Parts: sequence; structure tokens; C-alpha cells
Amino acid sequence: MGVLPKQWIKWVAVLLGVAGESRESASAPEIFTSSEDGLHTMSSLLRDTNQETLAVVHGNFVMSEGAMAFARESVSRLRVEKQMHGYVIIVARIADLSEESFQRCFAIERDPSLEGRLHYRVIDSAVSFGCNVFDQKHWELDFPPNPAEPKGAAILFRNHPEGARLIASFIHHQWLEKPGVTMSLSDAYEKWKAIQASAAFAGIEAGTKDRGQSEQSRRRNRIIAMAAGAIIVTAIVVAFAAWQLPGGMITKKSLMASADFLLGRSSLRRETQNSVNGANLVGLTQTPMSKMVTSLSFRFDHPGRPGQLLIADVMTYQGKVPVIEAPARWKLIRDDSSASTRQSLYAYVGEPSEQPVTWKFNQPVEAQGVILILDGAAASDPIGESSAGASSDDLGPAPAVITADDGDFIMVFFATDFGEPGLSPRLPDDMIEIVKESGSHAYWILGSYQTKRGKTAAVDCPSGQLYNAVAAQVAIKRRYAPARR
Repeated sequence: MGVLPKQWIKWVAVLLGVAGESRESASAPEIFTSSEDGLHTMSSLLRDTNQETLAVVHGNFVMSEGAMAFARESVSRLRVEKQMHGYVIIVARIADLSEESFQRCFAIERDPSLEGRLHYRVIDSAVSFGCNVFDQKHWELDFPPNPAEPKGAAILFRNHPEGARLIASFIHHQWLEKPGVTMSLSDAYEKWKAIQASAAFAGIEAGTKDRGQSEQSRRRNRIIAMAAGAIIVTAIVVAFAAWQLPGGMITKKSLMASADFLLGRSSLRRETQNSVNGANLVGLTQTPMSKMVTSLSFRFDHPGRPGQLLIADVMTYQGKVPVIEAPARWKLIRDDSSASTRQSLYAYVGEPSEQPVTWKFNQPVEAQGVILILDGAAASDPIGESSAGASSDDLGPAPAVITADDGDFIMVFFATDFGEPGLSPRLPDDMIEIVKESGSHAYWILGSYQTKRGKTAAVDCPSGQLYNAVAAQVAIKRRYAPARR
């Protein structure tokens, strides 16, 4: 603990005065000049909590060492106290979150030992403070590190049930129970992926500008103090009302996957650039898992161009039994099955239709799929060699293929019958991640360019999970070879 910055003392004093509580009657707050010190002290409160924890977490603090340690403490306490529930609300611009932060939260939320008693919700807002409530008895405010205060700060109101109940009531009634204010972790993840793809097509420069504007918004809207009392809760409502996004969350999943080529989200993308003038991925549309359906439809959000190559990956989960009827002019590339998982790949050369395209099944099945859109593929006979392997329990590799042409775009398709973010496969470092779906039936698609014809490498994605899976490689021929010099 230490001395709170003068401007924060001023704010706390003002807010306590507005709330009608004199400094003499209010419980003396414990003040910390480090967010990490505040979290350490809260861990001691957590050990005596047996009913409920509520947490509001600002986005730039989710992945800090202190926050992750506190999350582990929370999980341990929930395992001991079987009647206890925890609620974590991440308040952040979704675009500023990361793949790693989502996957860590998924692993905690879906931990079977917690029996669904830890819940994550997300609000897409720019805010730079956090709040915790323990059994509606103690509550805390924390402020993340920033240029002015490199270590951040925290204020703890111990044994302050009146203020704790007011804050808890606001969180429950105005956020958790009010439709359209928060979204699930899964919905936020889908929105994050859509934002990443849209940013790619707006251009790297525009994306940088948007991020700068987001930082300005955070500085402008930063709340640096809050205290107990009904007036304070009202102030929170007023402050957040301006930040809530109109129109709700994104529900349509049409991602432009060429973001993987443009954003350079890992150093490996420099090594997998399209230097051979091969086929180029320009977009995709997905249909999520559907239960016991007799058809699976895909809709394109934007008109395409003549001569594009479309690759459909249709996944069903009743082995080889269902008969699949593809739309007109869609040519089957491969149809492979394991004990439960079936992956059927199709190709179509032409212009994406504004009308939906539909695959039909002769009996109800669970099904999901994705259509990839490529430019620069050969105009006639664009599909080269392919291979596939099926596995039960162990996740086998996608077998190698031997290509007959230089400059092929090698696409690798993995389909499985299970998904668990905490057991996600380790994808190869030397391939482009095109799609990675970690839902109840995980699947992922990878890509790379082959300079010279010949044998590709088998593609392995190690995982601690047991799957019934299918893995395939497909070579896509290029339209034009690089000009000779």
C-alpha cells in the first residue's frame, strides 16, 4: 500500500460527498498504488467467499500475470465451494482483445470441474477500470497501469455491505439480466473474428487509424473513481449508457479470410506470402453447426466475380450413412469419413450467386460447413492432386500429396467431432491459418504455397484431445505463372 495520487483522492472525496456519506461515517478504504498489490489482497478475501463473486475486468488487464493468478484462485475456490457462482464481465473494445485472451477464458469457462458455475460476459465498450464484489460484503475498484501511473492503483472497501449490494444490484439488473447489454464469450469471439477480417479489407493504414481513435476514446472516457451509495450507481449507469453499442451484436458470420495475408498477425506470414502468383484466398462464408437438419445452406454477403473458384467443406456427423445431394455444377473433390465425422469437399468455378446454395441430406443430420472463395486459380480443371486420412481417437495427419504443377496453393482441411479450447491443436508454424473453429465440433483449414512440383509434407496438428477426425490435403492450380525476366 502507499499514497494514492492526489487527483484520485480528490475524486474519491467528491464522490463520497455526492453520495451523502461523510468521511467520518464511511468505512475507510484500503488504498494500493499498484493494481497487482490490490489483486494480491483480494485473493485473501476470495478464500472466505462462499456465495458469489462479481468482476468487471477491463480488456488491457485480462492477460496480466496478476489477473491470471487471480483467475486461478477463483477457479480453486469454486471447486471447493460447490454452491458458489462467479460472474466475470469483460468491458473492452472487442477489436482490442486477442486470440489468446479468448482461448484462456474459454478454457476456464468450460472447465468441467466448475459445473458451469463460472460465467463470462462481454460488453463492447471503451473503459479503463475494474471492479470486484465478494458475497455482496466487500467491493473493490482497480485502475490499470497507464503512462501517468505505470503501476496502476486499487481501492478496497472491506466490510462495506451497503455499497457492495448497490454495485452488485447494478451489475445483475443493468448488465447480466438486461437483454442486449452483454454478450456471451462465444458471440464476442465471433464478432472479434469478423472485426479482424473487416479491418484487413479496410487496409492496414485504416486499421491503425481506428486503433488510435480507440485509444483516444479510452483516454477521454476513463473513469478514475467510484464509491458506495445509490448516487454512485446512478453515475455508473449514466457513464455507461453512452458507451453501449446500438443494434446489438453481429450474428452473421461472413469472414473475409484474406486478413491472414494482409494483417501479418505472425511473423510466419512473411514466409508464406504468395510469391508464386498462385491462387489467392479472398473471402469465405460459414454456416454454424445445425442440429438434425435435412439441408445446409450458405449465403454470400457480397457479389463475386466470374471465374472465381469456390471450395465447399461440408461436414456431417453420422458417418457414411447420409446421402448428400450437392447444388448444380458443384463437383465433388473428396468424400472421406471416420467413425462419426464425414468431410465432403466440393469445387465450383464461376461467380458466387446472390441466392443461397444448399446441400440436401436424405435423413436428418448434424451439419456445418464453410465455402472458401479464391482468385487466381486455373480457369479449367483447377483442382490438382488430393489425399485424405481418417482417424478414430487419435488425431492423425493430413497425408502428403505429389503435385504435378509448380506454384500450387496447398489447402489442408481438418474436421473433428469434438471441441475444447483448452485442448486446441497446435497448428504448424509454417502454414497460413485460414479458419479455426473451436465450437462443439472443431475444424480448421490451413494453407501454404508450393514453389516446385513434387511431394508435400504430411501436416500434423498435435492435440491432447481424442477425436474422430478426417484430414485432407488439396492442391489448387494457379492461373498464371510469374513472368520470366
